[in-house]
Amino acid sequence: MPGTHHLAAVLRRHYPDAPIPTHAPARAGDIRHSVGAPQRARAELHFTADTPLEAGLAALKSASVA
Repeated sequence: MPGTHHLAAVLRRHYPDAPIPTHAPARAGDIRHSVGAPQRARAELHFTADTPLEAGLAALKSASVA
C-alpha cells in the first residue's frame, strides 16, 4: 500500500505549483492519527473505490480548469 510519500509525489505531478508538504508539531484540532481501511469498507459497507488516485486527480484537475 502506498504511503504519504507516494501521495505527495502523485499530487506534485498533477499540481506542480502546490506548496511542498512539511512536517511540523501538531496544532490544536489536527487529526493525529487516521487509518483508512479499504478492506474493511469492502467487507462491512460493500464499498469499493472505482477510480484510482491518478485518474481521480486528473479528472478533478480538468473539471476545475473550466
